[in-house]
Amino acid sequence: MNRGLLDEATGRRMKPTSFFLGAAVTDEFYYFECDETTGLSSSEVSGALVASRTSAARRHGRLRSPVNYRVSRSAHRAVFDPEAPLFGAARRFSSAVESAPVSARKVLHFAERASKMALHNCKDYGDCSLPEVAYLCPESQSAKNQRNGPCGGSHDGLCEVADRECIWARADERLKPYGKETSMLEGPVVFNNNALRGTSAWANTFLGRDHQARSVAGQET
Repeated sequence: MNRGLLDEATGRRMKPTSFFLGAAVTDEFYYFECDETTGLSSSEVSGALVASRTSAARRHGRLRSPVNYRVSRSAHRAVFDPEAPLFGAARRFSSAVESAPVSARKVLHFAERASKMALHNCKDYGDCSLPEVAYLCPESQSAKNQRNGPCGGSHDGLCEVADRECIWARADERLKPYGKETSMLEGPVVFNNNALRGTSAWANTFLGRDHQARSVAGQET
């Protein structure tokens, strides 16, 4: 990949320019540093990328993380992760609610929807993928409802369908300060259960009905 031409008069390399849908784009991101001799990519990883992964940069990034993300991340580690200290208690509570009157289940489901709507603009899908996308709802915040990973149809962090940021680019920015940006590449592809739409995602998680339970079962076999 050409990294820009060398201006022989000044000895400085001119910024590379590419074209996307007829518009010139400069200052693109490169994973590798430029080879000053050839103008192509070298084998040296970008200094800017390395700098973004230092402890100081990560600490600074955590301070700038959205409050709703930090709250959700802490709640997941405490309650919703299958290995969380309160997961067992939450599962027993959910099991008890299942045998309670319908009105009790509706009240708890309403409370869940209200909190998740305020924090994540939740669409009450029932088989929730918030943990996989850094607590960005793919149903409400992705033009393509893309919960299985980035589709490749974005440029400079913007979706090709709508004038909005790609949620997977946003997820990367949220995860990077915690050193978890590569976690999006781990685990199986998410296949959601449409039959759970409109039901309690919390109950489905604790009672083993959603895709997270299937992922845990697959890891144990």
